[in-house]
Amino acid sequence: MGELRVEAGDVVRQRFLSDVQEGLLTVAAISHVDSRKAESLLRQYGDRAPLRTLDALQLAVALKIRRRTNQLCFVAADTALCAVATLEGIQVVNPENAS
Repeated sequence: MGELRVEAGDVVRQRFLSDVQEGLLTVAAISHVDSRKAESLLRQYGDRAPLRTLDALQLAVALKIRRRTNQLCFVAADTALCAVATLEGIQVVNPENAS
């Protein structure tokens, strides 16, 4: 894995906050329902993909957002997470595979 220098991290953080402020990104609260869905995802895909707990929680929230808005572009560089998101019918963009 690559490392991010502090200065570059600050730039990324500022861009993220700007995108949230402009409405380009949505920050979603995590609920108990999301935790239960994450548990379900871990049970469902745990034998096929090395899905981690926080990845399952991120995916559970993404599924909630997709249900509410009927649109979602899921961006992640973790191949296992991307694979499970795809199995769940989510459009996935992996920046490491982008050309």
